[in-house]
Amino acid sequence: MLFELQQYIEQKLSIKEGLEQSPFPILLGHRGKFFYGNKQALDLLELNSVSQLIGSDVLQFTQQSSWKDTKNDLIELDTHNRMKDTIRNILTSNGRPLTIHSSIIPISIDSKRIDYVVIKQSEGTVNKRTCFELQNTHFEMLLEHSVDAIALVTNQHLHYINQAGVELLGATSSNDLIGQNILNFFPSTYHKELEERFQSVLNFKNLTEGYERDIIDLNGHSKIVRTIIMPFEIHHQPSFQIIIRDVTKEKLLKDKEIQSEKLLTAGRLAAGIAHELRNPLTAVKGFLQLLQEQSPSLHNYLDIMSVELNKIEQITGQLLSLSNPLAHKYKSLYLSDILHETVGTLRQNDLIYNISIQLEVPLDSSKIYGNVHQLSQMLHQLIKNSIESIRVKGTIVIRLVEYGDECQIQIQDTGCGINQDLHHKIFEPFFTTKDFGTGLGLTIVASIVEEHNGKLSFTSNKKGTTFRITFPKYKNEAVR
Repeated sequence: MLFELQQYIEQKLSIKEGLEQSPFPILLGHRGKFFYGNKQALDLLELNSVSQLIGSDVLQFTQQSSWKDTKNDLIELDTHNRMKDTIRNILTSNGRPLTIHSSIIPISIDSKRIDYVVIKQSEGTVNKRTCFELQNTHFEMLLEHSVDAIALVTNQHLHYINQAGVELLGATSSNDLIGQNILNFFPSTYHKELEERFQSVLNFKNLTEGYERDIIDLNGHSKIVRTIIMPFEIHHQPSFQIIIRDVTKEKLLKDKEIQSEKLLTAGRLAAGIAHELRNPLTAVKGFLQLLQEQSPSLHNYLDIMSVELNKIEQITGQLLSLSNPLAHKYKSLYLSDILHETVGTLRQNDLIYNISIQLEVPLDSSKIYGNVHQLSQMLHQLIKNSIESIRVKGTIVIRLVEYGDECQIQIQDTGCGINQDLHHKIFEPFFTTKDFGTGLGLTIVASIVEEHNGKLSFTSNKKGTTFRITFPKYKNEAVR
């Protein structure tokens, strides 16, 4: 079929002459396969003759970043039989990347359906010279040096993007991005909303600003961005300009400030509760000891009361720890020593008969600057949480690793995991999913890590949870 079409064009001298005299590269194809190209097209694709082109699939000359959109173009041509204007990333026969602006026009010659491809612009003309139609060097320089990502979009496809945008989206050059659908960089949950906003900007020529959403770069990393969308025109086509600012660090800092404020408020509340409890608790414990001495027949009941009162005392201790974390003495110490001591104590617990606790600590380790009591409390709480998350049988692996100027403790368990919907709540004061406890355990852990200038993070799924606690090394001490 392709060979017949090529022969047909060769025989129709008037058609062939018109194609060869065109100043634009022109390709003819049928259902995604080429059968003819004029001299300009062959030069553009770095081919020596039409015979090298016949039967070639359009995807052979398409960069992988544009495959999906190119396939959709072909489907749309077959379905709607109408002209399609595109910007795509292509490859020459020698593998050289190019960006082209082309029109694909379905035509019929003597009842033969042919796709007529006119390449109107290529390479830098798409991305720089024609992107604004302003030819304003100063304006382009401002765009290229802007700290915000700035892109021009036509038919939802990137027509231009500045250097800040290239870096934001994890690309090495603008060629990796030009021609891609801008929706590819947003989670699918935003697509409908964004399409409506794009259409609103184009229809009513208005500006939308201040919207925050996630964006996903080429490496799959998620970032929080704030966008401004405004109408624009490229080659008399309705388009829009989008300004994207990375606010990930700003949001994380704000969240940290909110968390610190919560801890401060919880600490004040905790201090009040603890002091109110301590006085009556001391009196009750005194009378309990007196009863134990004078009423041997009630020993069983009094012992139970003593255990429960000790639990209340532990809770008040936790409350005071949260309210006054700075009341502890700090010194240089080895995390490895605290890990060995804490794990050794927990291994004696009857609750872990079906749980394997593995400790992986290097022989040589660095010191950090901290408080032994607080760090032991932090580790005890995290490992206890891991134990409680394992319902039948499982493993807890505790590692101490070093990265440059930092030491990191990793606590990995094979428990039930933490529900995704609860990830943002687990460090909040008094939040708990258990039928027991105060909901202060992880709040105190977060407070201790913060007081030690550390970083706390976790990942979790149905197969288990891993907590990572990172501390700066104590620089005035040599490695043991």
